[in-house]
Amino acid sequence: MHRREFLKVAALTPMAFHLGQMRAAVRDEKIAYLGTPQALHVFTMRRGRWALLQEIACEAPSCLALHPSMPVLYATNEVREFQGFPTGSVTAFEVGADGHLTQIQRTKLSLSATLPRSIAISPDGTYALITAHGGGSYNLFSINHDGALGYIRGVVKEIGSSLHPEYQETSHPQHACFDGKGHILATDLGTDRIHVLSLADGSLRLQGRHQVAPGAGPAKVTVHPAGAFIAISNSLNNSVCVYRYDSLRGLVGEQVVALPGRAMVLHSERSMLIVGTGKSLDLYQWQSNTGQLRLLHSVDVRGAVTTMHAGQGSILLASGKEVVRMSLDDLSMECAPLNQPVHCLLSA
Repeated sequence: MHRREFLKVAALTPMAFHLGQMRAAVRDEKIAYLGTPQALHVFTMRRGRWALLQEIACEAPSCLALHPSMPVLYATNEVREFQGFPTGSVTAFEVGADGHLTQIQRTKLSLSATLPRSIAISPDGTYALITAHGGGSYNLFSINHDGALGYIRGVVKEIGSSLHPEYQETSHPQHACFDGKGHILATDLGTDRIHVLSLADGSLRLQGRHQVAPGAGPAKVTVHPAGAFIAISNSLNNSVCVYRYDSLRGLVGEQVVALPGRAMVLHSERSMLIVGTGKSLDLYQWQSNTGQLRLLHSVDVRGAVTTMHAGQGSILLASGKEVVRMSLDDLSMECAPLNQPVHCLLSA
């Protein structure tokens, strides 16, 4: 479906009603979106059984995100060139009531913003922030009323380097998230920095930098639901660190926790931080007053967990070619029937 056709359909079907249909279907069965090198695979999950619903072409998906109020899924395309330009791209899909995807748009990033690694949608659904691993830049897009990406509203480009000669020769933005108070937190693997960005009059600006341990390689950032702490996973020294955070001023403070870990995900409703160590999956209660992590469970897993996503009462995780849905209630696991490398995933 082309974008013009999608707009005609949207005019006939109120978007809020469509989203309500999708959420009603999701209550009966879980939907999982898995990104492999050249496609997105849509699965239904019901009573421990996975069923393939759809496979749709998508070049080099590296991160998936759902719009908070419209049935639209976004996928960053981790490419060096698009439409003859040295730039990455983002693909937007309409999400049908049953979870089916229909592409509505693929748009390029700013020049030299290559190899995008993540996309974050603002809580009000009006902006999208993309981190470009190649080119050392952040792109801020407006989001149109139909969910498609609009114009680039701001670009912030970083420079710098750190200890590792191969992975830290220049700035490499990895991941970003909105803190719910008007700031954006972002990790830069190449410079060992946490960046704090802000939206000023609809444009993007760098508000501050926080230097982490040399050679750490910050990869992912998440904010405690209470807003007073952030957690960073570091991919080069294999650690997870917690820092104090002033969400009103957008200031990163002292480190209060450091423990082994290679991947992490936050389950916001339970204030639970799940950490993959390479040998196990450790479930921590993240204390709101001290920022400390209290170990609840440790589950053996085969292989290193590369990516995770938190859903309702469960998490999705990928380890090599294996994808598993794990219940947070009884720690039971359901394996997806997919024997391909999974680079990103999301459950709805």
